[in-house]
Amino acid sequence: PDCRNMAVLLSKSFGQLGRPAPSLDHCSPYDVLPRWASFYFPPARRGGDGTRVFAVKGTSTWRDIYTDTKLFATIQVLQAFSKVVPILSLLPLRLVQTIVGQTNTRGGERHLWEDLEEVVRRQLHVGRHERIVFTGHSLGGCVAQIVAA
Repeated sequence: PDCRNMAVLLSKSFGQLGRPAPSLDHCSPYDVLPRWASFYFPPARRGGDGTRVFAVKGTSTWRDIYTDTKLFATIQVLQAFSKVVPILSLLPLRLVQTIVGQTNTRGGERHLWEDLEEVVRRQLHVGRHERIVFTGHSLGGCVAQIVAA
């Protein structure tokens, strides 16, 4: 859904619980890669900690598929070759890392998570006591794991 619909769905889903409703803090446009949203869930009880959820959209467009391919194709090819010849266990780890690094976009993939990483970094420095949760599926799961690390 677009960002306006997300805020409405959030209010409808959680607004009837008799406590402050969660808020949509950020929502990327659908064509941004990766698309992500952040939600703040206020504490359930006074003096408790709130929870901030960062949700990253998974693969759903041709552009997403292309990005998946760039990120994962090299290692998948090496894994496929290993079914015939155990190439991954024969080659030194540093050589495998170099091969994978040379065929990727030489750091170009960092743009996928740098903006979200910066938002999370700022959020951690605000000093509020809150839990932070990352979630995503497919490409979104990959980005969420990288940012959470």
